[in-house]
Order: sequence, then structure tokens, then C-alpha cells
Amino acid sequence: MRSLNTKSLYLIAAAAILLFGGYTIITEQNENTAAELDRLAYPMFTSNADASIKEVYTLCQKEKFEQAIDLINTSTEQESYDPRLQFAKAFCLLKMEDLENAKSLFNELIQDGFPLIQDQSMWYLAVTNIKMEKMKEAEGYLQILAGQPNADFHIEAVNLLQQLSESESTTPRMM
Repeated sequence: MRSLNTKSLYLIAAAAILLFGGYTIITEQNENTAAELDRLAYPMFTSNADASIKEVYTLCQKEKFEQAIDLINTSTEQESYDPRLQFAKAFCLLKMEDLENAKSLFNELIQDGFPLIQDQSMWYLAVTNIKMEKMKEAEGYLQILAGQPNADFHIEAVNLLQQLSESESTTPRMM
């Protein structure tokens, strides 16, 4: 048997996501096609969400991530700190494969403790760590979500951890 690789982990996570929510899975069009784990959640939309937040999320849905970041940076210069915009920026950075900056921003959002995006930030931080092949860090964040029954992404975290555990138990360890 071969060891568990990143592509396998992507596929395991994608299966867990599909089972519990029908989330969008995007695949890369190359010979190493791997399912991405990320999707854009809309947890911060309320009836009174301002136009700049809605515009940023519309740009994200259209995969215009650089434009979304430009709008976020402009909005941030004109207005006070808004964690919802910072969440969108971190998501854009993740999608653009700027993993170090995405990780840093998701960490800041978790530290800030803004309740509407805390769980989402933790999930995407786990995704970012998986993409960076930092599995132990990813598992730590997944375990936190799995331990909170009311958390967003709780079910996905539980299932992904279970699948990772099952994969590890069937994969021989190299000494």
C-alpha cells in the first residue's frame, strides 16, 4: 500500500463535504486533478448587510478574487475594520493560493472572536493547512469544530476526521 498523499486527503474531504451539504467542489484541470475543499459561505449576510459586502461576495462567487481584494482594500481605507470583509479577503487569498497570507488572516479572525465568522474561519484555516500539507495543524482545527456540536462545519469536521483516521489506520507507517 502507498502512503496517504495530499490528493487523497482532498478527495476524502470533498466526499465528506458532498455527503453533508452538497457544497460546490471545484477541480483543477491538469493531470493531478484534486478536489478543493473550499467554498464561499454567506454567514454574514443579513438584511442590513451593506452594499460593499454584498458586492465583494458577488465578485467572489464570480471568481474575480483580485477585484474583490481591491474593493476590500478600498473599503477598508474608507471605513473602520469590518471582520466580514477581512474574512472575504482571506477567502480570496486562499482561492488565489496565497496560503501564508490566507492562514495569517484566518488566524487573526479567530483571535478577534467575531462570532458570525469564527467557525468559518477555523474551517478555512483547516483547509489552508491541508493545502499546505500541515495535516497535524489541520486536524487540530477540525477537532475543535468536531467538539462543538453547534458549530458551523461541525458535521463536516467530524466526518473528515473520521475518514482521515480510517485512512491512516489502513495505511502502513514508514519507520
